Amino acid sequence: QSNFNVNLLFQKKTLKIHNVPAISAMNGGGDNDENERRGGKKKVASTSLPLSSIILTIIALRSLIQLFLPTEIPGVFFAGSNAPPTDYIATAFDVFFVGYGAQTLVDQSGVLGRNKKSLVSDTGGMSQPSLAGLECRITLNIGREQGTWMDKDWAASGARLVLPVNLRFSQEEIDLGFPGEEAIGGRFCNRLETPDNFVTFVGPQGEVKVRVDGGCWAILPISERQSDNGEAKLRFFLDFPDGASRNDVTLPAGRVFFSGVCFEQASNAPSEIGESILVGPDNVGILADGGMTMKKNGLLNLYGALGDTNLILGRYKVEKVYNA
Repeated sequence: QSNFNVNLLFQKKTLKIHNVPAISAMNGGGDNDENERRGGKKKVASTSLPLSSIILTIIALRSLIQLFLPTEIPGVFFAGSNAPPTDYIATAFDVFFVGYGAQTLVDQSGVLGRNKKSLVSDTGGMSQPSLAGLECRITLNIGREQGTWMDKDWAASGARLVLPVNLRFSQEEIDLGFPGEEAIGGRFCNRLETPDNFVTFVGPQGEVKVRVDGGCWAILPISERQSDNGEAKLRFFLDFPDGASRNDVTLPAGRVFFSGVCFEQASNAPSEIGESILVGPDNVGILADGGMTMKKNGLLNLYGALGDTNLILGRYKVEKVYNA
């Protein structure tokens, strides 16, 4: 549940490639419009509680101390005839938690700048594909999905809430602050702009406006397997401070996380994936479909110390933006 694998949707169909026109053309853009939009930017910060990092630090320190008990590391290497029996299971657990805690805290702090490798530099140098400059529209299709951990009454009727949102992937670097967002690889990312402060949908009472703030995006390497076609993870989020609802489908107020796939070159995308590919800047290919989740941490996962718990909200689709 915490990692919603968009690859599960790959089916064998014909690969379609679409170019993405500019939002600025549709909106009658220009330097003045751009400056006006930039003047309305909001600060983007982490929604993760430092409490989770504190708990993780305590667990890691306790495990580190435990490792030096006679029944753990000393027992493994210096066991004598009168030494107590070595607890190999406890030793393995403590080694794991020390390593996991240290790695996670280093990533959250950004001390080594590890997460910056997903950012776009001013010179255009990068180790992953870049979407900087991409302007597109995503359509959120919110509703009950198989495997979701949302309440059983949530979207039980089968109703859906559909929200179209125009996006601009900016090159501007953002530091979310400690401890960052696990879903986008840490505390460093690039700004994701929403040209419109409100989006609309038609409900039982007519047109409903939904406030949407910008967010951040990042391109992350695929670590689970070898990728030889320039495939990478696309991660981004948007903030919906007031939420929205339609019938029994509710989008809770807060941050929504999106997960997708992109390719360094659109032509490198395997045709058997079956979903449409959009062409972005420098011929980067973006898989048109992806997953949406919302973070919900609590006591069971120690408020995120053991990793975020993400609830499936539905799916999204990337679309072309047509000129007016």
